Amino acid sequence: MEQQSASSSAKFCPACGAAREPGASFCHQCGTAFAKSGESQRAFFVVAALVLVLSGLVFFYVEKIYDPQFQTSPAHHAHDGHDHDDHDGHDHGPLDNARMRELKAAAASGNAADLILLAEYQIERSMDDPPYLRQAAQSLEKVVELYPTHAYSLRLLGNIYFQLKEPELSSKNYLRYLRVMPTDANALTDLGTQYLAMGRTDTAIESYQHALKLFPNLYHAQFNLSVAYTELGDEVSAEEARQAANDIERRVGKIMAPVPEVSRLPEGLAVRAPASDGPFSALRTYFAEHPIIGPKMVDFNIEDKHATLVLSNFPMEQMPPFAREKFDTNVKTQLAALEGAELTIRDADGNKVLATYTN
Repeated sequence: MEQQSASSSAKFCPACGAAREPGASFCHQCGTAFAKSGESQRAFFVVAALVLVLSGLVFFYVEKIYDPQFQTSPAHHAHDGHDHDDHDGHDHGPLDNARMRELKAAAASGNAADLILLAEYQIERSMDDPPYLRQAAQSLEKVVELYPTHAYSLRLLGNIYFQLKEPELSSKNYLRYLRVMPTDANALTDLGTQYLAMGRTDTAIESYQHALKLFPNLYHAQFNLSVAYTELGDEVSAEEARQAANDIERRVGKIMAPVPEVSRLPEGLAVRAPASDGPFSALRTYFAEHPIIGPKMVDFNIEDKHATLVLSNFPMEQMPPFAREKFDTNVKTQLAALEGAELTIRDADGNKVLATYTN
């Protein structure tokens, strides 16, 4: 029986059941990493968990609030395959092996397929050399510069920054991914957990509730919802959410929602970024390179003479008067060269208009 099981696992993905392509290191359907002959199964399960989804994690908030459950629940256990402490985000310069040097040389051309292959190998190597995880993010950032709507890369970036404990960057990429794949309940759950990490509990609740509307049996969204309500001090709602999570576990187990099929390489929905934004190029560059706005920038759309800047968690209404005046002046200066141009700044979460500028 063991031999038959091993043969089966060699032909099919252990996560989603898709047929395994000969020589493939990752599942073409869900992104799960395959174990290679003679290598540690544990390491590859860690990679698979990172590449696929991180919905099983409730971050450090669960550890803080529900220490017993965190220690006993496989879905939220400290040893569930996500070794956060190792991925501290500091690049200590790991020594590249021959394969890494080969992939980096190929990716130097800027080809998206080569960059993705490099990122996947960097994720794999990060199990032994954690700094490679940030290098993987850097590789994927280059892909989404070329293909801003490439769902596969955006999802991986959200997962990687989740692992690196950088919730703002993680949520930014999850939001960009969800603009392309709005019905991914697992990603909505992960996004909610990043909002929890940032202290945006109300927004986290909305994200979990949205996920549950799409897939009512999503255990992790339901359980995390109880964590969020506890953060707010709403013990009645927290208990209701916990009971609902327990009911889901009894009925169907701690299942996740179906994983949407996305293309590993940029094609289909992935739209190549224009070589130039014409008269708006300088304005886009100004926002992208701004030390405060840049990390909050989710999207920059252009239609004729109207540009829309989409920001995540940018508190324009809370800016001190002197700071707002300086910001407005800088934006108007950038617009001065664009006759008849208009800029709208919107919030990524609620699509609320934060500001409008015209020239």
